[in-house]
Amino acid sequence: MAFGDIGAASDPLIWEAVNAEQPSLVYRGFNICVVTYKGVDGHGWVKTFACSDAGVLGDAFIDSLEFEDTNCEHNTLIQVDGSVFAVVYQGDGNVLTVKTFSVDSEGEISASASDPFTWLDAVGYDPDICHVDGYVYVIAFTNNANDPVLTTIEIDGGGLISHTTTPDYVLGAASGADPAICHIKEFYFAIAANYDEDNHRMITTGIDEYGEFDELWHGACVFDDAGGLQFDVFAHWPAMVAVIYYKDDDATAWIKTMQVGAMGALSGVIDSKQVGDGTIIHPQIIKIFDDIFVFVYQDAGGAGQIKSIEIGGAGEIGENWLDEEEIEASLGGPPSIAHIAGDIYVVVYQKGAFAIKDGYARSIGVETPVVGRTQQLMGLL
Repeated sequence: MAFGDIGAASDPLIWEAVNAEQPSLVYRGFNICVVTYKGVDGHGWVKTFACSDAGVLGDAFIDSLEFEDTNCEHNTLIQVDGSVFAVVYQGDGNVLTVKTFSVDSEGEISASASDPFTWLDAVGYDPDICHVDGYVYVIAFTNNANDPVLTTIEIDGGGLISHTTTPDYVLGAASGADPAICHIKEFYFAIAANYDEDNHRMITTGIDEYGEFDELWHGACVFDDAGGLQFDVFAHWPAMVAVIYYKDDDATAWIKTMQVGAMGALSGVIDSKQVGDGTIIHPQIIKIFDDIFVFVYQDAGGAGQIKSIEIGGAGEIGENWLDEEEIEASLGGPPSIAHIAGDIYVVVYQKGAFAIKDGYARSIGVETPVVGRTQQLMGLL
């Protein structure tokens, strides 16, 4: 097999048999997967299940915890420190909310000793979260004026949450911002957002180790001027950043790359590639090794898809997909992907429509160089 070749998906594990919308997946280590989602009546849930290094899924979920008993929209899950996890979401009244919990090496879940952290009555739509340094994290969200906003918090090793002393940073007036954020290098971060007049921009700004913003746009690039949303942004080496998104103006989807210069300056768009014709839902992309990436999404026909692509360090995108595979033939709702070990990945998604949206998981192999597998495994230690 060549690097980037994708194997057939495994038989599914149904980890939720009633309602599992908007799943967000993280691999805990010790062959334990953790997934948060919007469950019955809109409540927020977390469940765990097992996946071996060979991609064998457990027969059933291991444990579950209801972390939100009113409303949980657009949740994003991250691993904070070993067994500690944090989930950020739109809570009751769309208030920006963060909660923590722990998952042990057997998959057992414990509620955190910390109270949930909310921004008083501050509305926070479409939140995304990224690690800054130490205990400091940054959250990008849309406020009630449709502006993209950054705020920083601290989450310690025990899961206790506190706000930093830094005021929130509004990244300029926008419309339907839907921001996504990633770390590029040093203290520079990239944010993709939907701005007024359909000017969809990538912005770079500085955040120091204490969570303080320098409140500067070090770079700005309009990567699309005719519609875009559901962004996922990622860095590739220290000199390139890219975005994958759905373009609602003409129902297409794209990957576009930009170079990052000194002090976070941005070039114009270096290269672009159309992902597919028709609607795609919530694409997610991850780097598996050097210049090889995989991404997952739900296509216009409702099928769940995975593709692999080569993206060079200067931003050049491969002319052809390395490989592609259908994960789920129909109603394979917005997927989330995580690396397990070696060539093995797990994808979770919702399957079904109307009142019943089951939570499914499948493992899948993506050919990775041996040195890449070693680097991936070292990241788990």
